[in-house]
Amino acid sequence: MKSANKSILILIIFLLILFGFLYFTSNKESEEILDSKVENNIEQDYQDFVRNIKMQISDLSPEPAVLGGAWQVSRVWFALDDHAYVEYEDGHAMRRILVKQINDNDFEVLAFFEPGEDDWVLVSGEDTMFGQALDLY
Repeated sequence: MKSANKSILILIIFLLILFGFLYFTSNKESEEILDSKVENNIEQDYQDFVRNIKMQISDLSPEPAVLGGAWQVSRVWFALDDHAYVEYEDGHAMRRILVKQINDNDFEVLAFFEPGEDDWVLVSGEDTMFGQALDLY
């Protein structure tokens, strides 16, 4: 009888270990899938943001392009999901704006910059994202 109790106890311990392993393994896979979906959604949001900025850059720029040219977005630096520094140029002049996304297609220009000797110089508005970590897209 004592041997049967030991065998049952060993079987129960083995099953608990097996179920624990399966539980934690399946949770890890679920977390990885969820993380992947979140990353894909963020990536899609960034792509939509950049596409909309590119289509609207001439309207968002506080000044017209030089010599009848057209503004072209060269870089976008995200400070937050809905705030970004947008660098753009027309072949003659470079400019930078800080924008906040109001909704999918609407943006508010918070600050306007021109190139300085070593960095961008604030011309108008307020640089509310100064010092934030930036993510180049």
